[in-house]
Amino acid sequence: MIRGTKFDKTVSDGLVKFVNNHSEKEIEEKFLKLGGEVFKSNADFSVRLSYLPNVPLYVNIWFADDEFPPSAKLLVDKSIEHYFTVEDVVTVGDFFLQNL
Repeated sequence: MIRGTKFDKTVSDGLVKFVNNHSEKEIEEKFLKLGGEVFKSNADFSVRLSYLPNVPLYVNIWFADDEFPPSAKLLVDKSIEHYFTVEDVVTVGDFFLQNL
C-alpha cells in the first residue's frame, strides 16, 4: 500500500505491534469481530475487511518463527483508485489502525 511512503511502514509497524501483543487465536477473533473474512494465501494469516462499500482492505500476517520476526501488510484493492485519492486511503488506513 502506497509503497515507499512513511504510511506503509507505519501501518506495518502497527500491525506487528498488534501481532506481538496477541496470540494467533486472539488475532483471528479480533478480525472476525471487525467483520473480517479469513482466506487462504501465502501468508500465515490473511483476512479481508470491508470498511466501506467497494473498499476492501486485506491484511496479511506472517507470524514469527525461529528465523524471522513477525511481519504484516495492509493492502487495498486496485479498484480503490476509482473511489479515493491517496490521502483518502491513508485516512482509511489510520481509521483501521485506531480500531484494531
